[in-house]
Amino acid sequence: THFGHRNLLNISKANGERFADIVDRDNLIVENLNSACGADDVILHLGDVALCARARLESIMASIVCKNIVLVAGNHDRDKSDRYFLDVGIVGVVRTPLMVRNVLFSHLPIPREQNPMLFAPGVVNIYGHLHERGSLEKGCVSCEVTDYAPLRLASVIDQLRV
Repeated sequence: THFGHRNLLNISKANGERFADIVDRDNLIVENLNSACGADDVILHLGDVALCARARLESIMASIVCKNIVLVAGNHDRDKSDRYFLDVGIVGVVRTPLMVRNVLFSHLPIPREQNPMLFAPGVVNIYGHLHERGSLEKGCVSCEVTDYAPLRLASVIDQLRV
């Protein structure tokens, strides 16, 4: 999500999007989360939660209806402790890629050819780090790729297994 990260406005502009400011972008993400996710859903956040003051992040997290957010930490999350994330409203923090059934969740894309032990037949990698349009078919689910809206896991897996 990169909540509060002003540099992301440059990427948005390059993708042809126009936000008034970073708060406008943050609000769209929260609005889309709240439209798509109920209180009992689980959101798996694939890293880089926020680059803003803690009070701002607490306010954003309080405005998200779903309270079951698990973080697979990204490069911009390294400087914050697990306790920090728990205190602002994230229910779990994973600092390494997470394998669930045949899905490898990570912040960075994991090259299949360099990690053959992770990629048994049918295993797909879903990640969040890249911000280029059109990379969903490669497994990227960053905000810029998904039009700033969460995706249902089954739909992403279906697209990757085509």
